[in-house]
Amino acid sequence: MLFQSHPAVDTKPSAAWSGGTLWVAWESNRTPESRQMRRVYVASVKDAAVSALEALSDEAVCSYDPATLALDDGAVYVAWHSFADNNYDIYARRRLSSGAWEATRRLTKAPAIDRHPILFARGSEPWIAWEGAQMSSYSIGGVSGKNVKVGRIGADGIEVPKSADAPRPLNAEAPSASFDAAGRLWVVGIRGSERGW
Repeated sequence: MLFQSHPAVDTKPSAAWSGGTLWVAWESNRTPESRQMRRVYVASVKDAAVSALEALSDEAVCSYDPATLALDDGAVYVAWHSFADNNYDIYARRRLSSGAWEATRRLTKAPAIDRHPILFARGSEPWIAWEGAQMSSYSIGGVSGKNVKVGRIGADGIEVPKSADAPRPLNAEAPSASFDAAGRLWVVGIRGSERGW
């Protein structure tokens, strides 16, 4: 076993491979002083050696369901959703090829629930897809609609073209997305009541 066992809950791993290094991010409550708080952690594996783990998300808010992306230039992205300011939004951090992690960026600010991000690339461009859920009132499972949204992560946040060709929200959940060899974006998700893709 590569990672040391720990009495905390370690769940929802996500991994990406880059230049001989495997990057793994996951959700855990392993911080002793905040056992009820979920945080996103990351570590790398190279030549069967595991790095020290690093906490990426804010210790003051619960954070869930990380996604990981490694680009050819050595940059590594990790995205997740957190409950902060009375709302669920998507957050991300980037590790530069120098080894430094940039500050956390809040990527969404909608008055709905933004959650379950996935990361993917188009060449050297980082892209993200996520689920946006609308609620009429606060209750467990009480969403009135779910949409898969997609965009490119740019310097100012998530970028979507302002044209008829812009990716439209898909009435679905559990997104997956990729670009094909022709540069076309393909997005899939589960349609709720039909349970079809």
